[in-house]
Amino acid sequence: MTSFPQYLRRLLVVLALLALWGGATWFKAARVLENLAFSRSDDTAMFWGQDAVRYRYAKMLAAGMALPAQDKALGWPEGENTRAADSWVMEKLAAAAYRELTPGIGPVPFHVFLLWWWSALTTLAVWPIYALSRRVWNHRLAGIASACLWASAFGGLQAAAGPRLSPADAGLPWLFLTVHFMVTAVGGRQLWRALLAAGCCWWTLVIWPAATWFLLLMMALGAAIDFHHLSFDLVTELRPGATARTIQGRSLYAPVALLVLAMVGAGLTVPSLQARNAAWSLPVCFGGVWVVLGGFLRLVRLPLPDRWRVTDGTAVLMPFEFRWRRWLISIGLYAVTFAVLVVTALALERWRGAQFSEFVQLVRLAASKLMHFGQMPLLPYALNEDVRLLWSLVARSPEAAAWWLSAAGLIVLTPLAIALPFIQTRHVVGAIAIASGARVTLPFERALLAALTAAFGLLWLLAARLDVCFAWAAAVMAGSLVDFALNVGRYPPLWRLGNRPRFFAAALLLVALAANLAALRVYSGKDDPPNRSQLLALVKQIRYRTEPDAPVAAPPQLSGALLADTGRPVLWRTGAFDGGERAALLEFYGALFDSEEKLTAYCRRRGARYLVQDVETLTAVDPGRARYNSNRPMVSEDCAAYRLHFAPEKLRSFQLVYTGPLYRLYRVLAAGEQAPPVAPTPLAEAYFPTWDRVNYSADRLRLLPKK
Repeated sequence: MTSFPQYLRRLLVVLALLALWGGATWFKAARVLENLAFSRSDDTAMFWGQDAVRYRYAKMLAAGMALPAQDKALGWPEGENTRAADSWVMEKLAAAAYRELTPGIGPVPFHVFLLWWWSALTTLAVWPIYALSRRVWNHRLAGIASACLWASAFGGLQAAAGPRLSPADAGLPWLFLTVHFMVTAVGGRQLWRALLAAGCCWWTLVIWPAATWFLLLMMALGAAIDFHHLSFDLVTELRPGATARTIQGRSLYAPVALLVLAMVGAGLTVPSLQARNAAWSLPVCFGGVWVVLGGFLRLVRLPLPDRWRVTDGTAVLMPFEFRWRRWLISIGLYAVTFAVLVVTALALERWRGAQFSEFVQLVRLAASKLMHFGQMPLLPYALNEDVRLLWSLVARSPEAAAWWLSAAGLIVLTPLAIALPFIQTRHVVGAIAIASGARVTLPFERALLAALTAAFGLLWLLAARLDVCFAWAAAVMAGSLVDFALNVGRYPPLWRLGNRPRFFAAALLLVALAANLAALRVYSGKDDPPNRSQLLALVKQIRYRTEPDAPVAAPPQLSGALLADTGRPVLWRTGAFDGGERAALLEFYGALFDSEEKLTAYCRRRGARYLVQDVETLTAVDPGRARYNSNRPMVSEDCAAYRLHFAPEKLRSFQLVYTGPLYRLYRVLAAGEQAPPVAPTPLAEAYFPTWDRVNYSADRLRLLPKK
């Protein structure tokens, strides 16, 4: 390939990336289209949860309708302020693309178009992954290898596994592009790249406000690396001619400052971010304090003995006593300065921001997961109420099989990929220079990437959703194998493998790629909601048996689909799960597992005219389910949930309308209304063993003894 002209190399790279992008897009969409649960003609019950809410809005926009400023149907009776909830920019783009493109390609159902559109958008990440890996490892082959590993990893493809509309799926490519331009700006001191990084950061936050947590992690790790360098420089006072600092202040702090300004600008200009007070978020405080404190420390010079200073690193060995003292002082300075940074940033956020309480909840969640080794304890009262809900609804830990499946090849490569840059740097600096007091440190971009890979690898064990972030970082880090193969002379002789490093690196990369592809063989293409046919039956009954404006109280996982497919108002702002929503959910569960009178009062107060009972609401007692989340491991036979499930004839305020294998539909009777003795339809009295008490033992249901 070295004999190829430059333009031909670039053309081959572009063609390879286009093939990867197109292949991954086709794989995502085709596997869903081939799924027996997917219907090309009917979009009913295709989307669940928050995805269903987003699909409803996208479909409204595609039909030329405007989004309501206050959507009363979502979170009845208060409704949802759509401007404060989200920017809905990706839904608007999808609707505009559908209106513009479908006249040229023929009639296509909106949900089918959306599947291809979303698959293509989320797979755009192959381009910034290639660009970042090529920049960090200085070779196109490294970029191609990283893009191939990411495109073949289950963790990467899972970002759009099925007809979904998650803002994280669309925001990740732009987030990866932000990291690429920032790293390029730091290394090349090019202001225009820093401006591009700021622009990509602004757009990422518009699409996906939760990206602030990724930016916070990047800021924290970047500051930790920078302050580690600074602490060494403060105790060495490098003389002219000595080893230069890895990062100059102006080449690092300018991109960071522009990123902070971009986050502030997004928080001030985007209504959904204004509602979150994002202009004063944790990454803004962290980045701002980092720039100010780091810039100040670069101007400080400590009065140190002349013998501690580093000259050319090769003349005279520094006595161990001096190196040890200097190292100890360096560690102390590092601990103090970084602690000042963290405390100041948290204090500023708590003073003016609104993200501190969320940060505390996440810290509690992480501590609880570490305490229980990633497994939810059998007894629900061992966890805080908020921690229980966050753990079960937002941040489930990965199962062992799913953990391996998400990035099988990358898991194998990651330890070696992280170790190789450190081995190379230490060998290049040299043992004599190290003994003379020279610093052994990675370039900032490689150190940041290694830190992100290790951090996401650990955080992934706490939250399964972070598999895509680990797949990105590990895929880029795997480019170090290409660097090893092409620059073997910069490694110790023991690592040269008999002058066959290229064969070794190629074999490892191919094995990792094969492991990823083997894991994809069991990938179904879509996380199928359980028994879509049963949800279809429930949707039809709600359409035919309820009034068009009748609010429905349903479990959170069903509410979004019922709103999108029936148009009936629902009680939950599906997918929000902020503090207020968690409290409302616990209130609903508390009434459900209490007396019928309390459940009746709750439904009438919220205006619910119908109630959906899931078969697992009462019978599922394992961690993460409704009884566990509401801290009701034991229930009484007199509670409302028990009567709704096993004894509807004893209910005084609810009338059974429909019974299916998984769901029941009840009408909430008005005050003073008596339930008619005859069921409204034969479907209400249909027999299914899932609702029969004889099929459940008292031990399985964990019933309280009768008084």
